[in-house]
Amino acid sequence: MGLLFTPENPPQFGREFCFLCSAGLPADRNTDEHVIPKWVQERYKLWNQKLTLLNNTTIPYRQLTIPCCKTCNNVHLGKIELEMQKACVAGAEAVRALPIETLFIWAGKILYGLLYREHLWPNIRERDAGFD
Repeated sequence: MGLLFTPENPPQFGREFCFLCSAGLPADRNTDEHVIPKWVQERYKLWNQKLTLLNNTTIPYRQLTIPCCKTCNNVHLGKIELEMQKACVAGAEAVRALPIETLFIWAGKILYGLLYREHLWPNIRERDAGFD
């Protein structure tokens, strides 16, 4: 797999670009990626709980989403999410048996997603209502 971004092809940030590959997104997209996967939110009853971001604003976990193209969401991330979910359901030994790359990519996606959402916060705050 080649590099996603190069000096000649820098990443694009914003609600109109996929957070992972920078592909332009149509205005009617419905593929936002939950930073904290839905299955994690359900398992630990986080859906209606709030998370405090680095800038001290709070957001319900269910609204903690980032823009994502269908390919990244359904193909690339979907495969990793399914693998993680199955392992978590099976127990700690199954999680420990996962390839280290899978764990790294999954945790990295969550960290990067949190930082990306934090970066988008001023633009989202102007557009959306209902945040503290």
